[in-house]
Amino acid sequence: MLRAVVILVVILISAGMGRAEDGTPNSAKTFYFENDVFYKQDRHYTNGLKYSWLTDDPTSFYIRRSAQLPFIETFWPGYKRQVVESVGQNIYTPKDIELTELIPNDRPYAGWLYYSVDLLVINGFDYNQLGITAGIVGPWSLAEQTQKLVHRTLTTAAIPRGWDNQLKNEPGLILTYDKKYKFSLMRDRWIEFDVIPHWGASLGNVMTNLRGGGMVRMGHNVPHDFGTPRMPSALMAEHLKREHDRHSEYGFYFFALFEKRYVAHNIFLDGNTFTESHHVSKKPVVYDYDMGAALVFPTARRGVPDQIVYRSVFRTEEFYEQDAPDRYGSLMFEWWY
Repeated sequence: MLRAVVILVVILISAGMGRAEDGTPNSAKTFYFENDVFYKQDRHYTNGLKYSWLTDDPTSFYIRRSAQLPFIETFWPGYKRQVVESVGQNIYTPKDIELTELIPNDRPYAGWLYYSVDLLVINGFDYNQLGITAGIVGPWSLAEQTQKLVHRTLTTAAIPRGWDNQLKNEPGLILTYDKKYKFSLMRDRWIEFDVIPHWGASLGNVMTNLRGGGMVRMGHNVPHDFGTPRMPSALMAEHLKREHDRHSEYGFYFFALFEKRYVAHNIFLDGNTFTESHHVSKKPVVYDYDMGAALVFPTARRGVPDQIVYRSVFRTEEFYEQDAPDRYGSLMFEWWY
């Protein structure tokens, strides 16, 4: 595990090299690492990696194309627009990864390799996120190769032996919409406290659900964004260029998040959409309970992240055959420009 952490830190410092000067468009990039190794588990949603980059440059391709969507200005006149592009991979396994035969009462082996584009339409109070994600489920996701490589080279975990039973290749498409509001209940020199309710929906052959919940944050020099989602924040980058608004160079905050999801379809539990495959009996309602903390370094040196966030996730059972809830940890490293 120590070797994995060292390699990860080297990659992150390399990824953060280079900064833009004042007067340039605001941008951000973020690296996410999610894994159940934080709780000494190796099952179900066992690993997630994502790299995202954001811009609010009006000359960028997707922001220029968003001007051709008339409903944007109709519903959100005068709102700022930002675009986030992401690439990522998720890995799912049953509880016992050392068995070679199919385990009928546990979730299937599956991988999800994807590219997504999200348009953020926001002001200081209201956040709207419209996204499209395209990718591949199955052997072409390279999840088997990724997990075996990590287990052989970076950890002492058992080598997974049941990937011959994984879901079959299937292209995936997800359309998403998320809505957030931010209420600043306290913002003085030393302490800040805000509440951020949210709701959203996803539609596609990979995931179809409705969701709702909220986040509370409390700390010092809390970022002027919309919480700690899996999205980088050009809002914070813009704010950092106005140093007179800040009371010190550093910040920290603690947060708690709750989300309830009504799940109509989840390919990682229901199995392949267009062909027969292993599947389990999905639960229609799932709850997530998150807690975490963040450190903010607005004037960090070259290559060092401007924000580091740790999040602990407790997820209730996703299928009826599941014998216990799941837990995993998440690390987020973010650079602002």
